Amino acid sequence: MTKRLELIASLIDEFDKVIDIGTDHAYLPIMLHQKNIKCLGTDIHQNALDSAYHNLLEYHLEKDIPLVLADGLKNLDVSNYNTLVIAGMGYNTIKHILEDKTKLKTINKIIVQSNNDYDKLRFFLNELDYTLKEEYIIKDKNHLYHIMKYLKGKEVLTKEEILFGKFNKDYLNYYEEYLLKLKKILKNIPNNHQEERKKIEEEISLLTKYLTNFSN
Repeated sequence: MTKRLELIASLIDEFDKVIDIGTDHAYLPIMLHQKNIKCLGTDIHQNALDSAYHNLLEYHLEKDIPLVLADGLKNLDVSNYNTLVIAGMGYNTIKHILEDKTKLKTINKIIVQSNNDYDKLRFFLNELDYTLKEEYIIKDKNHLYHIMKYLKGKEVLTKEEILFGKFNKDYLNYYEEYLLKLKKILKNIPNNHQEERKKIEEEISLLTKYLTNFSN
């Protein structure tokens, strides 16, 4: 199993009842079943569910782990579940899945790993009244992943926390490399593209201030 999936599995507690949206090969439901944790796997693609079912057969779990063809939470009865895992998708897809608030009434925990637009994701989940409890940045097979754990509840995030997440000294190298990346981007934006330059300049200023605050 990948480091990414192992970390996601570690954020699931024994009393969680999980829907793994975009289950793909059903690796996560299999891992959770080994911990006696209930998990439903869904995917929008039938070929992905066929692969998932093949893996369940290998582990003799085809009767223990339900698989459902579904577009996110549409047409799903989520009343018996309290946790969502949404991993390996873009921000727009994740937003599409979570936009129906009626489906979130019983959902106390959301573990999410987006492939892009982390700031937009933090803002969106904040607007849905979920609290960012933990955020991890890990490298797995030369890919960098942001994995976030949310619990139901309101919180007020600063602009810096929306942009960069809650500061964690363990990821100082990531922040510093990101700052260098922003400076390189700015250097390559023509002077006559003032709007683009202004946006990157503001982000550089905020991140520099953010790092300075935590280094004091």
